[in-house]
Amino acid sequence: MTYEYHPFADVFPLLDGDDLGTLTEDIRENGQREPVILYDGKILDGRNRYRACVELGIPAIFDHSKASNDEEALRESVSRNLRRRHLTPTQRALAGARLLPMFEEIAREKLVHCGLNYGAKPGIDYRTNQKPGAPVPQASDERDPRARDQAAAAVGAGARSVQSAKKVLNDAPDLVPALEAGHIQIKAAAQLAKEDRETRDAVMSLVTSGEEKSVSEAVQRVKGGVPKALLMSESNEWYTPDQYVDAARYLMGAIDLDPASCEQANQTVRAEVFYTKDDDGFSKAWSGRVWMNPPYGREKGASNQGRWTKRLIESYESGDVTSAVFLVNAVPDRSWFKPFWDHAICFVSRRIRFTSPDDRTPAPTHGNVIVYLGKDIEGFIDHFSQFGRIVLSVPSLNNVSVSKGD
Repeated sequence: MTYEYHPFADVFPLLDGDDLGTLTEDIRENGQREPVILYDGKILDGRNRYRACVELGIPAIFDHSKASNDEEALRESVSRNLRRRHLTPTQRALAGARLLPMFEEIAREKLVHCGLNYGAKPGIDYRTNQKPGAPVPQASDERDPRARDQAAAAVGAGARSVQSAKKVLNDAPDLVPALEAGHIQIKAAAQLAKEDRETRDAVMSLVTSGEEKSVSEAVQRVKGGVPKALLMSESNEWYTPDQYVDAARYLMGAIDLDPASCEQANQTVRAEVFYTKDDDGFSKAWSGRVWMNPPYGREKGASNQGRWTKRLIESYESGDVTSAVFLVNAVPDRSWFKPFWDHAICFVSRRIRFTSPDDRTPAPTHGNVIVYLGKDIEGFIDHFSQFGRIVLSVPSLNNVSVSKGD
């Protein structure tokens, strides 16, 4: 006979991997020391012992719960698990969130069973607090805070943590395995639950692989590595300080094109031709001497910085663009950054504070690099070394006159 797990037992995570293997080997060598507890014909406690016995092909030892009702059975299940297990705060919060609807259901059943609503007036239906025959109000999404407090107290977790765990269970259940494994904390998961599934998957891939240490940093990386205000449609409305644009103009002699700009930004850039967001500059022809601070964020699953710089490099290699200077985030580990190593790069010493149309300059979250596509390497060094360290590829050195020491 195969036994099902009682829903009260499923509040707590099952053992897996080495932990389950250790338990199985212990039962093989020493036998089953504690019985599997049944309630209403289902396993209330001892799921892992039962699994180990099934794996070993030996009959499990059972006993029956002494609980006389669901509330007693629920509290027994919680007590047995908390006594035996060393649950993390995150696991306790998740357990509390799973317990919450059970405590609410038990409270409702108590009212139905008693047929009373303490404090109700004679002739008033206790379930609706209205006269018999009156329309029954729809259930509210709000829950009795006392049930939340009971669930939190039962597992030894904070009520706010239980509420955050509930949000994850309801809105982003895909994050639960990572929570139970300890990859992220409840508060971070509740924030991440606000993002769409594609973003959550990308963020968790970075966090679980160790590429990013925190969820917030991973979210910024997935969205382009800049604050939300600089993402996607708003990205062209943040302007580069004039000293960097001036250096590019002096280097190239003039700026013929800025493919990602606007009228206000072009007052600084002074390009002969500029394209705005409405113009869809990415789809236009690019030629001559180009300055570019590309849009940030992602589009069609790809980094905008990667898409725009790839297009610019291809235009330079084809000869349509004669020279170019572009500014992006300093993220050498990204795949789209790798082609830059074939050109002259200035790693800017200070994080650049971009300016908004209303003259706000929010604190930057990443460093920046300025990349030069062109043959005047010495000119690039002269004009941009004031901003930071210049890095040149070995082929680029062929165009530079280097004086050796005696």
